[in-house]
Amino acid sequence: MVYDTLFSPIKIKGLELKNRVMFPAMGTKMASEDRFVTQQLIDYHVARVEGGCGLNITEVCSVYKLASPKKYLAISEDKYIPGLKKLTDAIHEAGGEGRSSTLARRPGCRKRS
Repeated sequence: MVYDTLFSPIKIKGLELKNRVMFPAMGTKMASEDRFVTQQLIDYHVARVEGGCGLNITEVCSVYKLASPKKYLAISEDKYIPGLKKLTDAIHEAGGEGRSSTLARRPGCRKRS
């Protein structure tokens, strides 16, 4: 069969995955209006792990407050870290691995003085 190794474990530079199934980044708009992780977003990613994904890539995560679109994740301030940790921990507890997709800052968006 062509996909003989799809459901077998793999190790990539120290990252061990239970299989080779990857859930790519999706713009869910499940973060809160002020860009925090929500229980809905956690449940969404945990369901993908329970469905068989070995690696979940979360949606874009903004690093610049002024460029952060509402309802998408942010890590522009330390206040977002506990929620992102909770999301990562939930993915791990379900048996998967989680990574942030893109740390983004909108081009041309500058802090105004």
